[in-house]
Amino acid sequence: MEEPMQKCLFCGGSGKNPLGARIPCIVCGGKGFVHHDSDIVCHTCKGSGKSTDGLPCARCLGKGFENKSK
Repeated sequence: MEEPMQKCLFCGGSGKNPLGARIPCIVCGGKGFVHHDSDIVCHTCKGSGKSTDGLPCARCLGKGFENKSK
């Protein structure tokens, strides 16, 4: 069974690195979407995918949601 896909919250689905570097988004690899197996919003970043310093959230790895097993 294929995992559901969701727009990458870190880059907003653009696939571009929001930190300004000329490389693809470090969360989705430039695809603009990520695979997930849970709809549980990350408690650390509250679903934004970003930490307070603008980097990917360490808990959800920038996806904005958590695995049910955490």
